[in-house]
Amino acid sequence: MSDKLVKLRRHYGVLHGIGCVCGLMFGAGVYIAPTGVLRQVRSGPLSIVIWGCAGLFSFVASLIYAELGTTYPVSGEKYAYLLKMYGRKIAFLYLWTYLFLFRSCVNAVKCIAFAKYILEPIFGCDNMPPYADFILALLFGWVPVIANCFYVKWAARGQTIMTFMGIAAMLSIIVTAIYKVASTGDFGDLSTGFSTGNYDIESLCFGFYSALWALWGFPLNFMIDELKKPERNLPIIATCSMIITIVLYSLVNFAYVVVLGAETVANNVAVASLFAKKIWGPGWILINLCISSNIASSFNSGIVIGSRLTHASAKRKDLADALGLVSIKYLTPITAIIFQGILTTLMMLLKDIFVIINLSVFTNQMFEILVIIGLIINRFKKPDIPRPFKVPIILIICFAITMIGQALLSGWKKPLQTVLGFVITVSTGFTYYILFIYIEKKPKFYIDMRRKITILLQKTFYASEEDLVP
Repeated sequence: MSDKLVKLRRHYGVLHGIGCVCGLMFGAGVYIAPTGVLRQVRSGPLSIVIWGCAGLFSFVASLIYAELGTTYPVSGEKYAYLLKMYGRKIAFLYLWTYLFLFRSCVNAVKCIAFAKYILEPIFGCDNMPPYADFILALLFGWVPVIANCFYVKWAARGQTIMTFMGIAAMLSIIVTAIYKVASTGDFGDLSTGFSTGNYDIESLCFGFYSALWALWGFPLNFMIDELKKPERNLPIIATCSMIITIVLYSLVNFAYVVVLGAETVANNVAVASLFAKKIWGPGWILINLCISSNIASSFNSGIVIGSRLTHASAKRKDLADALGLVSIKYLTPITAIIFQGILTTLMMLLKDIFVIINLSVFTNQMFEILVIIGLIINRFKKPDIPRPFKVPIILIICFAITMIGQALLSGWKKPLQTVLGFVITVSTGFTYYILFIYIEKKPKFYIDMRRKITILLQKTFYASEEDLVP
C-alpha cells in the first residue's frame, strides 16, 4: 500500500498558467468581439481607444483577482469567496448559475464554433452535410475531457502549444497590416481621426461592454490547489497574461480597421477569415485552422475551470460526493471532468443555447459585484488577514463603481431579459438547495442510491475522496 495521499497535484507553473489564462481569453473573442464594438461606435480610431480602456479595466480586474486568490488560497474562484464572505446560500446560487447554466452553454458554443471553422474550408458554408458540425463538435468535445482525466500534463502542454499557435496567428495578422501601412502609407479608416462615430453614452458603454467580454477571464482562481507557489506565481501570471492579451488585442483590431475598414468589420462576424481571404487568398485556410486552435485552447480552459469548480463544491457537500472523487493513479478530479463533458454534450442538443447564456449574464454580474464589495468591506473589517499581494483600495472602489454602472445599464437596456433571467436562476437554484442541501433528513432510498453511485464510480475509475490514503 502506498503512503501517497490522494490529492490534486500542483501541475501549473508560470508558463502553463499564462497559457491557461490567455487560452481562455483568446478563444473566439478576438475574432467576434471587434464586430460588436464597431457596430456600437462606428469609428475605427474610437474602437481602438475603447479596446485600450477595456484592456486597462481588465488589467485592474486581473490584479484584484490575484489579491483574492492569494488572500483566500482555495480553489473555486467566486464560489469560494462568496462562501467566506456571505455564506453557503449565496455561494450555492453562484455555483448553480455559473456551472449548470453559463459555463456548460459557453463550452457547447465553443465546440460548435470549432467544428464550423474546421468544416468550412472543406465543404463551404452552404454545402455542409446535415449534422456534420454537430457530430464533429461532439467528438471534439470529449478529447480535452479524456486528456484532462488521464493525461493532465499533456493537456497542459497542449494548452500552451495551442495558445502559442493563436499568438502566431494574431502576429501574422498584425505584421501583414503593418507591412501594408509601411509600403503604401495608407492608414485606412484611421486617417479620418475622431471626426466620425457614435459618441453617445449608450453606444460607448455597450462598445466597452463588447470589448470587455472578450478580455474577461481569470481561470487560475478556480484551481489554486493545482498552482505552484500561488502567492508568488498568481500575480506574475495575471500581469504577464493581461499585458500579452491587451497588446495583441489592440494591434489585431488596428489591423482589422486598417485593412478592412470599420464598416466592413461592423457588418461581418467572421472578420479574421475575411481579412485572410483579402490579403492571403487561398492561405485563408491557415487562419481558420489557427482560429480552431484558439477555440480548442479556450474550450480546454473552460473544461478545466468548470471541473475544478465542480470538485471544490462537491468537497464542501454542495454537490454529490461522487463528483468530488480523485483518480488514485492520475490524481485528477476525474468524475468532475467527466461531468463537465456530459453537461457540455447535453447543452449541444439545445436549439438556442444563447438564450440560456443571455438569461444568466446579469445574475453572474451581480455575483461579481458582491465579491468586489466583500473584498472592500474585509479590507476595513479584517485588516490583519495575511495579504501577500494587495491592490490599492482606490482602484478596487473605482472598479466596483464601474461594475455597478455596467450592470444597471444592462438591466435598463434589457429589463425583461434581466428580470426573467434573475427569477429563473434564483428560483431553480433555491429549489435545488432546499430539497437536496437544506433538508438534512432525506429518505433512506435516496441516501442508499447516492452511496451506491459513489461506490460504482470509485470502482469504475479507481478513484477515492481527496486526502484519503489508498
